[in-house]
Amino acid sequence: VLYGDGAVAGVINIITRSPLDSKEHGSVRARVGSYNTLETGLTAQYRNGNLGLGVSASNLESDGFRRNNQNRQSNAAADLRWLTEGGELALRL
Repeated sequence: VLYGDGAVAGVINIITRSPLDSKEHGSVRARVGSYNTLETGLTAQYRNGNLGLGVSASNLESDGFRRNNQNRQSNAAADLRWLTEGGELALRL
């Protein structure tokens, strides 16, 4: 009932980690594979007092194993959170 009759097979609820819950860190990754597959990405989180920032970006390119089966994906996300006495204010892009 909560998600309507269009959710016949189910619903996936993705809850990301708050940058306020973790320590400062960052990571960079790169993977290569067959069919000219290349995936790159970076993730970083920073916290200063009651303010937290998390950013991530990734890129995937692959020729695919069949003709005309190329795959190109680019993603970016940012999460800015401010902890107040009354709760948490969040901005996600």
